[in-house]
Amino acid sequence: MEPQLSTESTLWTRPGATLNERLFIGLAYLVLAAIFLFLQISVLAVFISYSDYRRNICYHFGWDFQLYLHHPFALGLILALNRLMVFRSRELDRKTESIVFNGLILLSCCWGACFLCLYMTPYCGIAFRDYAWNYDDTLKWSEPVRMVDEISSAPMLGFTLLIYLVVLGMLVARRRDSQLSVQVNGKRGSKNFLAPHELRLLVQSLIHFLLATSLLAVWHLQFALLPESPYSVAAVNYYWILYNGINPLLYLSMNSTLRKRTIRLVVEHQIDSVDNNSFKISAKSGGARTLRSMSSASRRNTGVSNQRV
Repeated sequence: MEPQLSTESTLWTRPGATLNERLFIGLAYLVLAAIFLFLQISVLAVFISYSDYRRNICYHFGWDFQLYLHHPFALGLILALNRLMVFRSRELDRKTESIVFNGLILLSCCWGACFLCLYMTPYCGIAFRDYAWNYDDTLKWSEPVRMVDEISSAPMLGFTLLIYLVVLGMLVARRRDSQLSVQVNGKRGSKNFLAPHELRLLVQSLIHFLLATSLLAVWHLQFALLPESPYSVAAVNYYWILYNGINPLLYLSMNSTLRKRTIRLVVEHQIDSVDNNSFKISAKSGGARTLRSMSSASRRNTGVSNQRV
């Protein structure tokens, strides 16, 4: 005989949900989130452990990311703007760039805080129903707030894509100028249309944009795109977890230095001491104030010692 569910439990799942259904969907949430949480913590530990990562502006907003509360699309737009500022670094000094970037992060936090304040009023709110957070349709402000939520997301994605296309155009133009200079000087130019770090930037940008766009579509139009089922709602939430956990996977798959450092820290509990002279901050690396790769001598671990943590 199957155990009976309490009234509170059925409200948090769906009317008529069986215990097996609740356990299956809940455990799947837990396992998927735990995997990405482990990756996030591992990569975060590397960022904290290495001074060359800590100096990068783009890694200063970890706590801000938790404060923006509501809109990953707003943060994606801010990161795209930061990429653009990096590639136009000649017109923008580092201090000004830091002020602008942190100001944009603050605006993102304020954007999320506005929704949080609305949710705390008696006129609008969200409730966990049928395995997902949904707007409480019994409150009179819920529908207008939902519309603002939906309508504001699409332009953010559009501007993000536009900015990345501008960055790509700048990369291509810079590449062509470099090849022309090489040809004028009588040297042999590269056959690749994009440099490896430029290609990684393009791939990461496209992955983020496609995931965000598809997530936005299935989140707001889920029953127009998916069969009406509690498992469809759960699938959308799985996709949401994937979207929020994809960054460490991209970092580890496309950055060999970060991958080796993470494996060394997690598996061997060791970190390599960083020779600051072997790194140089440069916008050419394709990241938001990221660093150049280690020199060939550093890659051979010449003069690099191990330190227990």
